[in-house]
Amino acid sequence: MPSFEETYIPKQTPSPEALLSFGFVLEDGAFLYSTQVLDGAFLLRVRIQDKDVETSLLETETGEPYELYRIDNAHGEYVGAVREAVKDVLLDIKRRCYPTSWTMREQPSKILAYLKETYNEEPDYPWQDEFGVLRRKDNQKWYALFMPLPVSKVGIQEERNEVIMNIRHDGQAVDHRIFYPAYHMTKKTWVSMVLDGSVPLEEILGFIEESRELAKGGKKSR
Repeated sequence: MPSFEETYIPKQTPSPEALLSFGFVLEDGAFLYSTQVLDGAFLLRVRIQDKDVETSLLETETGEPYELYRIDNAHGEYVGAVREAVKDVLLDIKRRCYPTSWTMREQPSKILAYLKETYNEEPDYPWQDEFGVLRRKDNQKWYALFMPLPVSKVGIQEERNEVIMNIRHDGQAVDHRIFYPAYHMTKKTWVSMVLDGSVPLEEILGFIEESRELAKGGKKSR
């Protein structure tokens, strides 16, 4: 299970210059940042060293640590508001200090390197966001769609973000282990996969090859 911090910030190396610009200070090899959240009720501290991110929260009035925000089964309006406040800070750090592209993650980066080397095909971004499309060069038909999303979008009851990949495949193969119902595409001929390391890269590349073959021929279309 990913940590609370990994749910919002990927295991990547941030830009040191961006961290300093954000307000972090470098101390003993780690970047440190403090800010008040929830109208000053708490002091949030963020520590980043290499790819590791840690947070701690102190009640401003008492100086006591507050841990409920990182406990999944801690519910209630107040703890939810605290959790959202911390999440907002982490997402802002991610947006401003980390490579924003899903292409930097381990499995997606290896998939893209393979497709570039084998077919000289690279993703384009038709919606001006992070959703990347892979098309055959010969007919421009899609064979893969990459989307950084919460895994809950494909039915996984966990609170974490991963790269979801849609490929052409028989929708009846959905097993909620390797294949999930296609997100925002026809579920008869497309499926979703989660690129989190749970499926070996060699298998994923095989499925992508099949998807690319299914996109062969015909006129330009999705």
